[in-house]
Amino acid sequence: MLTDSIRSNNWAAFSGVTNVLWIRYLIDKLIKLKSFPSKKGVSPSPGKLKRMLMALYDRSSRYHSAIEMVLTDELFTEYSCHCGSDTDLSTN
Repeated sequence: MLTDSIRSNNWAAFSGVTNVLWIRYLIDKLIKLKSFPSKKGVSPSPGKLKRMLMALYDRSSRYHSAIEMVLTDELFTEYSCHCGSDTDLSTN
């Protein structure tokens, strides 16, 4: 989901979605440039990891900010450390 400021090429104004665009770029580079050789005993398996990255790339366009992605996407919530409730991520 792109905001009006990005569509009008106004990069001076902060928009949280630009961080999502960077994450999408990095995921794309990982998928295309990283090899995922099979290794026994690795969890998740390299093939599953690549599929997970591809799915995250597909889902990432719906987020408005990186913090929204990290706090709500199934990849991060499934593999989260379940940090204590006193951790405030809103300022990061």
